[in-house]
Amino acid sequence: MTFLFSSQVKKELREFFDIILFLNLLGVLLSLVSVYHWFFNLFDQFLHVYLYVSLFLMFIFLILKAFPQIFASLCLSMFCALSFYNTNVKVVNSDLNSKFNIYYQNINSSNVKLEALPLAIQNTNSEIVALVESTVAAEERFLNLNEYTKKLSLPRDDNYGFLILGKINFQVNEIYEKFGIPVYVRIYIEKYNLRMYLVHLPPPLWKDAWKIQQDTLKKIVNEINLDRPQAFMIVGDLNMVATSNQFKNFYKEFSSPPYSQELFNPGTWPSFMPAYIRLPIDHVLSNKKFSLKLKDSFGSDHKGFVIQVAN
Repeated sequence: MTFLFSSQVKKELREFFDIILFLNLLGVLLSLVSVYHWFFNLFDQFLHVYLYVSLFLMFIFLILKAFPQIFASLCLSMFCALSFYNTNVKVVNSDLNSKFNIYYQNINSSNVKLEALPLAIQNTNSEIVALVESTVAAEERFLNLNEYTKKLSLPRDDNYGFLILGKINFQVNEIYEKFGIPVYVRIYIEKYNLRMYLVHLPPPLWKDAWKIQQDTLKKIVNEINLDRPQAFMIVGDLNMVATSNQFKNFYKEFSSPPYSQELFNPGTWPSFMPAYIRLPIDHVLSNKKFSLKLKDSFGSDHKGFVIQVAN
């Protein structure tokens, strides 16, 4: 393919992609020091993006026959890939013979197509519907879903609203707030003896938000380690990826490591990006086996998914 380019064009392309390679390398280096300061935590969220960018650059440099850059991109790709295997996360994604369904989504209801979402959720045959970033307008769209007889509604217009619907009974045990922000709701699903935390943490864009993430996750994991529930599930928008130091530090605190989704699952945010460039910041962790089926975004900036849980 290189014969299609003149020597001058090839030189300019090489210089352009060298800049991208440098920025990619800079991002990886910043992610290395993410454990020391909250600001750098933003960079280690993107390690898997750096991986795909490095592989893309390697392909480009191969076309341009830029061999030093090919080697540099390969080394960078290998380093990023190793970060996935340094999480020690116990993953599961298997077909389950006996299961029940939970639908989860960050619906970002200022943009979501609210007229389409209720029917789509109804078609997933989910016994529990768990939504974050719910507003009054979003709640009103679900009033006609008569089969969902149990409801917890905490609508807000500041991106921290919750809506939980159930075809089966559930009890609300705790609504936890941090600095005036509701960050999780804990319910008990009696039919399956399941304790479920529906979580929505703020993005780590400022130091207090990072502290909210740390304190909230520490509270949840300490509670689980102390009470040792027979079945538990943590589901929601944690605003962190499994390869980040923030997530790793949280995960290793469990006395018995729960299952998590596979590290190479397509991400959920932002929904308009290609699958493996999206950030997987929406999580499921459980001591029960489960599998995930990614669904449409319906206009939200997050993809939703159906969680099929072994019962």
